[in-house]
Amino acid sequence: MLSEKSRAALIRTLALSFLACAFTTIACGQGKEILKEAAAAISRFNDGRKPAVRPKLIEKADGKDLFETSVEKGRLTVKGSSGVALCRGYYDFVKSQVAITVRIALV
Repeated sequence: MLSEKSRAALIRTLALSFLACAFTTIACGQGKEILKEAAAAISRFNDGRKPAVRPKLIEKADGKDLFETSVEKGRLTVKGSSGVALCRGYYDFVKSQVAITVRIALV
């Protein structure tokens, strides 16, 4: 289990990465540019390593941004209605997996 200090540092890093992703993608263009910028932000979050993530754009629901995540054959798919939604989907997925990853690593 992570110490309180390590956990706080990890949450702070995740939050800052999410904000950087959000601000980066707000100024982006449409379609491929949004996917490219979201993939770049996710890569920066992973110290420049390209993770096994497949970002896909989907339509807004009732004019509101949304995201969905799923894992098939070890590859994460993040569907989002904007660059911010894609980054938020990735952030939420990583945040939900931290405790599991840490427990496996410590065993």
